[in-house]
Amino acid sequence: MPGVISSPLCIPPEADFRVPDTPRVTGEVSDTELRVLCYLCSELKPKHVFEIGTFRGRTTLGLAMNMGGGKIFTLDILTPPNNIGERDRSLMLPYEEIGAGYLSNNDYASYIVQLYGDSKAFDFAPYYKLMDLVFIDGSHDFWSTLFDLYNAKQMVTETGTIICHDCADWERGVTDAVNVFWQQYDLVGIRPEGTTLACFGKGIIDICSHH
Repeated sequence: MPGVISSPLCIPPEADFRVPDTPRVTGEVSDTELRVLCYLCSELKPKHVFEIGTFRGRTTLGLAMNMGGGKIFTLDILTPPNNIGERDRSLMLPYEEIGAGYLSNNDYASYIVQLYGDSKAFDFAPYYKLMDLVFIDGSHDFWSTLFDLYNAKQMVTETGTIICHDCADWERGVTDAVNVFWQQYDLVGIRPEGTTLACFGKGIIDICSHH
């Protein structure tokens, strides 16, 4: 049955993955969510990743530490549009702070390609059907999130994974967009318990079903 299903995810003690030790700041995924993302990435081993919403690059670094080589393309906006929500506006960073969390790590910075632009206007066509994983943590309004999800669907391979952050009651724009998305494509999604991560893709379902 399609929909986003809450599912337990027990990370085995022997699991081999790494988590950045950068302290969390407001606007980033929680420490629990970062650990889950790093674990999932270590299991999926994507070689091509697209992230919508770089912010300080803490999550970007976590993905780079656990992917199967290749590149992460990460997109962030430099100039806020007039219709941006107050919460998203308050989280805008100056150019020199975007990606600072990964730029300071010489071991993984070479895996990461920083891109700039508004995801509602960005040309994603060169990345269509090439991404093994797309992580969405951009603007939180309904239309921005829905556009991001539609573009993610175009970018992932047939076996690729889409993960959208902030699918929670307190982020109705994100949650409503996720609901429209799974209904339109008749998808089954997993939300690991204790997180706001809506995850789509056979790889995620396989990982969660084994725990």
